[in-house]
Amino acid sequence: MDRSGSPRAAAGVRFVTEPDGTVTAEHVADIVRVNVESTLATTHEVLRLRDPVVPFRLVTVSSLAGFYAMPLKATYAASKAFLLSLSVALGEELRAEGGSATVLAPAGLATSPEVIPAIDAQGLLGRMTTIEVPTAVRLTIDAALKGRFLVVPGVLNGLLQRLGGLIPDRLVARIIALRWRRARIRPTRHSPLPA
Repeated sequence: MDRSGSPRAAAGVRFVTEPDGTVTAEHVADIVRVNVESTLATTHEVLRLRDPVVPFRLVTVSSLAGFYAMPLKATYAASKAFLLSLSVALGEELRAEGGSATVLAPAGLATSPEVIPAIDAQGLLGRMTTIEVPTAVRLTIDAALKGRFLVVPGVLNGLLQRLGGLIPDRLVARIIALRWRRARIRPTRHSPLPA
């Protein structure tokens, strides 16, 4: 339900919550607009403007979440999976012209002060899987220039990505749900204990 009490929430209803534990349908639509629609529009325009004589390197920012069905972050994970799939297809199209597509798929990036409490709420694992932005940028540029497709920064993140591919999807989803439920109730130095 949204703030008005109307049951308008969509899949991934607990991705970012209101004080009452819900999220609005507008927020879910915003996730799709930013991660899918905006990326498509920007990519379309960049591809239209590229110089076909120069090898083109397309870089897309996805997430480790794009490799899994993620309860409590379903819309976010699905939108990031879309970006992975789009990049595979575009990479193949660009390969025919001597170009490539590279996808950055980090676990956590401390991109703003607002993100830090969410990382802290994940405890030790959240901190261990978080990568500094300059490191992610350096690794991604290096990979793009070499024509590599996937960048999963951090040894632990790479291991998690590979292990996730060996475990049945429903079991992975169950494990992720347990992790996010624990993270939601864990107090951090930035937030009080839940009531």
